[in-house]
Amino acid sequence: MSKFEELKVPDPHALKSVQALCDHSHPYQTGDDMDALFLDAMRESMVWHYERCDFYKKLLDREGFHADDLKTIADLPKIPFIHANFFKTHQIRSIPEDKIVSTMTSSGTMGQKSQMFFDDWSIKSSRRMVDFVYDHFGWFTPETEANYLVSNYEPEEGSTRGTTNTSKFLTKYVIGELTYDEMFTQLEIAIHQFAKRQMTWFRKMERSGFEIHWLDGFMPLEEKVKKVQELWNA
Repeated sequence: MSKFEELKVPDPHALKSVQALCDHSHPYQTGDDMDALFLDAMRESMVWHYERCDFYKKLLDREGFHADDLKTIADLPKIPFIHANFFKTHQIRSIPEDKIVSTMTSSGTMGQKSQMFFDDWSIKSSRRMVDFVYDHFGWFTPETEANYLVSNYEPEEGSTRGTTNTSKFLTKYVIGELTYDEMFTQLEIAIHQFAKRQMTWFRKMERSGFEIHWLDGFMPLEEKVKKVQELWNA
């Protein structure tokens, strides 16, 4: 019997490759077979949301890109993206309201919270992925009492260091002081708060006369590298 919970996609026929991909317990396996499975799963996922979410259907139709256009790994950046800020002002779902088992929000540090809705399969599958990663490194040992050494900053209360927040919440999860849901929620809030403080610091540097070159996060990697080289050689 598997030590991980067995999960089933909402539709085994329509999401066959999604099931196979998410059941794959080796988190870092690569190769042509994995690429092909990932592409099949992505196509199934695109069709699934296209058929169940009016907004997503209109987006793909407007951009002229559909599941059949996803032929190779190189096509992945062509999938129309949705900026995270969009979810601050819109509630977008591909599932009926009565199927929602968990609603995740951002910290709201910018004033308005983003919202994401999960059905039973989605939330449990994403959490199982964390278990797969922990198991890969030998950390998934719920039956064994253990002590851990964490090489990090001191986890003092009120620390603004991002790595401190991350380790503090993850180690609490390991020793059982927090449930997984509590760890997930508090870690998400801490990460968003840390990111906001970083942006505030960078803006302060600009006001003090430092020149900061901002790169579009959605820029293709090759363009990012080229831009950095141009700035470096300027």
